[in-house]
Amino acid sequence: MTKDYHEEIIKIPVSTDEFEAYVGRPPKDYNEFLDFVSLADKGIHAQVDFAILYSCCAENFSSEIDEEED
Repeated sequence: MTKDYHEEIIKIPVSTDEFEAYVGRPPKDYNEFLDFVSLADKGIHAQVDFAILYSCCAENFSSEIDEEED
């Protein structure tokens, strides 16, 4: 029986520098900055094709299996 693992470690740093670079001004307050970060997080989940990402990651492990079979 395989254990079911779950991990959330993928993090992308967002600072007020990114806010200012893309909005054109500093955030008015911390809540406005958090709104920006929240939208960035939603964008990552909407834009990243996780099937492609995980397939690319799996290529490393597939080559290990191929080497073992040789």
